[in-house]
Amino acid sequence: MAPIDPAESGARGALCLLTDITEVTRLREQVALKRNLKAWPKCPPDSPTNSRTRMARCTAMRKFLQSTDRDERGQAAAAGLLQEVRSLSEMSTAFLNFARPQPLQLEDVSLTS
Repeated sequence: MAPIDPAESGARGALCLLTDITEVTRLREQVALKRNLKAWPKCPPDSPTNSRTRMARCTAMRKFLQSTDRDERGQAAAAGLLQEVRSLSEMSTAFLNFARPQPLQLEDVSLTS
């Protein structure tokens, strides 16, 4: 911001130059997303979604195993399976959150200082 000298032009005010960085910001977000996805080079893009579907199937199988008459060892194995499926589900959710672009957070800015 630069003040306008009233002595030179007779006008009074300030000159403010604004630059629209919308496109630059969008491109930076795309580059960041690509970097995040490259952090998982061996995973196809739909891997976490497919994993969650498979984990849901495992959970259903575990419920079936627990509903059948099993000995204490079988029940413990089913409970262990459930814990592992939950851990994998949390890991997939963390991966999806990591790869997903963050929402834009807008805030008001005062132009007077």
